Amino acid sequence: MSVLSSRRRVSALAWLVAVVTVAGCGLTGPTAGGGADPTTSAAAPPSSGPNSTSSASSSGTPSESSSAASSSATSPSASASSSETPGIGATVLPAPPKANTGVLAVKAAVLTGRERNLRWTIRVPQFSGTPRAQTVNQRIRASAGDAITAARRTARESPNDRVTLDGRYTLSTNDGRTAQAALTFDTYTAGAAHGNGFVGTTAIDVTTGKPILLTDVFRSESAALRVIAPKIKAIAESEGEPVSDPSGLRPVHANFANWQSTGAGITFYFQDYQLGGHGLRMYTVGWNDLSGLITDYARRTLAPPRR
Repeated sequence: MSVLSSRRRVSALAWLVAVVTVAGCGLTGPTAGGGADPTTSAAAPPSSGPNSTSSASSSGTPSESSSAASSSATSPSASASSSETPGIGATVLPAPPKANTGVLAVKAAVLTGRERNLRWTIRVPQFSGTPRAQTVNQRIRASAGDAITAARRTARESPNDRVTLDGRYTLSTNDGRTAQAALTFDTYTAGAAHGNGFVGTTAIDVTTGKPILLTDVFRSESAALRVIAPKIKAIAESEGEPVSDPSGLRPVHANFANWQSTGAGITFYFQDYQLGGHGLRMYTVGWNDLSGLITDYARRTLAPPRR
């Protein structure tokens, strides 16, 4: 039995190179149902989904623009349809052809916007290649929308201070079985000692287009979390990052709602201050330690394929 671990800060997250700027765009709220999806987890779920907005021009009227970039400096581009990302005037480069493996093509897009004293810049992946790509995109945009809603609340609480929201993503898995991405955010109010970070994750079965829930992953979610919690505590302590707030590891769904699977195991993400102290945390529990806890579905869909 082995436990693999990883600990990364927001500043160390990898960015994809191909970035498409979307100036002055807003987001509609979460996808169908009106609320945050359980697998598109965000640090601060909004009381209501963010309204579609656009940045204000110098004249004070809403404006929206988009641009595309390519390595050849040419501008053949195709605007994303409103049915795929409502309220987003995103422009993306055509995806290169891929073999029929189920692996989604992916580009990077940048969502920017401004409202009164709030500015945001959020980098998100934009998938294409199969009909399931739209579902993945919608859920990732919903996570970004939750972050904007939370930042709006912060901006309202400090109307005389400039508030900035920065977001970036890590593409955890895109192997033809699942598409998974973690979005990390930092909200900073001018004059504060530091910003506040939070994370939201998305995991989609690209065969069915359905989100993957912890209840899909574990034979018994509650029993699995009772086993996993002390393992994560031990990992944190071994890395010199003790858990000073044990309530953040109570074996309940909310504490473990943000997760991603990789070849090493399942990585659990913890919010700023969740385990005590400032800073996001992430720890990976290896597949060997999970073997008796996961379902057959998780073994087929998430675990490394048997060779």
